[in-house]
Amino acid sequence: MKNFQFSEFSCPCCGQNKMEPVFLAMIDDLREQFGAPLHVNSGYRCEKHNAEVGGKPHSMHLTGKAADISTVNMTNEQRHEFMMIVKAMFKGIGVGKTFTHMDMRQTPAFWVY
Repeated sequence: MKNFQFSEFSCPCCGQNKMEPVFLAMIDDLREQFGAPLHVNSGYRCEKHNAEVGGKPHSMHLTGKAADISTVNMTNEQRHEFMMIVKAMFKGIGVGKTFTHMDMRQTPAFWVY
């Protein structure tokens, strides 16, 4: 990856990292297109950590095919641009007040936290 360290996607409770290489390439491309640094709030999660943070039992984080990216320091214009790129690249998109979730699911889904 050009724009991230593999460790940024590791589970914070155990250090495991089973991120899908194709997903990491997509995230790296997202960063390249966006043109500004991105902070990974959550990447791979082990089952224990996923349960602790209230993740869904079949969360894509458990398979290394999802990430939550912080939008805290983005201006409204940057957040809009970011969302347009995310929408073009990912089928699973969840929007929170301070982050955006994206994943590699097959069936398109969009939700707001």
